[in-house]
Amino acid sequence: MFGCVRRRLTTAATRVAALTAAERSEHVALLESRGWRHEKGPAQEALAKQFRFSDFGAAFGFMARVAVAAERDGHHPEWANVYATVDVRLTTHDAGNALSMKDVRLATQMDEYAAALLGGGGGTLMFSLGVGAPHAGGRLAFAVGDADSPALPATPFVLVRRGEALFCIEAVCPHSGGPLANGLVEDIEDVLVCPWHHFRFSLRSGACFDDPLHAARTLDAALGKHGHVTLQDRSRPNLFLVDGSLSHVASPGPVTTLSSHVSPTNDSLLLLPNIGDGRVWSLVDWSIRVLNEPDPSLKVQLTQHIWHLWNNDPGQIPDIGHGSPPNEPARDNSVQKVAHNRTRRIKKGSGLTSRLAILHSLASIEQWAIDLAFDIIARFSTVKAASSTPLPRAFFHDFLKVANDEAKHYSYLVARLEAFGSYFGALPIHGALWESAERTSGDLLARLAVVH
Repeated sequence: MFGCVRRRLTTAATRVAALTAAERSEHVALLESRGWRHEKGPAQEALAKQFRFSDFGAAFGFMARVAVAAERDGHHPEWANVYATVDVRLTTHDAGNALSMKDVRLATQMDEYAAALLGGGGGTLMFSLGVGAPHAGGRLAFAVGDADSPALPATPFVLVRRGEALFCIEAVCPHSGGPLANGLVEDIEDVLVCPWHHFRFSLRSGACFDDPLHAARTLDAALGKHGHVTLQDRSRPNLFLVDGSLSHVASPGPVTTLSSHVSPTNDSLLLLPNIGDGRVWSLVDWSIRVLNEPDPSLKVQLTQHIWHLWNNDPGQIPDIGHGSPPNEPARDNSVQKVAHNRTRRIKKGSGLTSRLAILHSLASIEQWAIDLAFDIIARFSTVKAASSTPLPRAFFHDFLKVANDEAKHYSYLVARLEAFGSYFGALPIHGALWESAERTSGDLLARLAVVH
């Protein structure tokens, strides 16, 4: 009861405009031709449709994709699911229970998602690049509109060429809105990495390996004669190239160039290597570099970079090395740090405030976990095993993998915080996890038992 009253109070000042007579005539007629029913009653107007899929998995996948789009637009359907059938009803309460452009947009997106799952005729968009085919590794950006859905904005795409292969994928990351067009392409796989949160997208299918709900749209691309490119979308037959939208995109450098853009946090630390100093770094050198990095985002990038070098270019990290790690990892001064007994008790997550507190706390734990993995590498690099032999390379590999996994987890949590309109650093953090590391700094077995 109280929730309903609150909703009315908060939405009264932000009512949504109902469709005009001209808009209703244009958009509703088009939706009716696609199987939507226009229901008109004395107290409510709505659009309704039943979607039938091959099985429950397909129906659930459809609902999951629609849920993301609905949440993004702040407009939610009334629907019911029975096995492979999904019944949908759309209306806008904030428009006086009438239809609005929110209903038109969501209905159109539902048709697109259903067509992609069910398969469809599809059409072909053919156009000349004009500026010539992109060179190997080159990229072209452009926007594509849909004549059947004039209410929807054009979709930006980027054309990526790898050798003789040509790929076309959304230019904007569907997870964070980041510049996917400027992302790095992995050396071995046809995967594009968003530069914001490092989510990985298949250039072939658009599938997101880090979150299946955030798949990117792709077009089938083929390079023809005379620099012509043929693009096909199997779910939308009447696409067109938006005039004046074609442009070159600067290709980012390879992943291994990250180190040339990273500077040490404190040149006065003699044990902190200076990137670009002309020598090859040991694993301990890299570990100390991460531990002295206060920026959590850069700490994540460095971790991923080290993992890449370790697995793909062993010559860049030829040995384990040795050195003295800092007593405590660096932290951004803008993030308030308090004693663990001074933090507020987190509730169960029933409200937005407690959910943000949980996400922020978990993100802080993941940041400490990254540092703990690198600290054990650096602090115990010279420890001998029971047979008085050095610790095996596999030991360091395992903890480097732990650090890389924790970096991914941190990125996921921060992305979720930002989706809720918050950010890491909005709340205080504590270092209780690191206190356990300090108490076990002189004993590897104790560190493994207590911390890891």
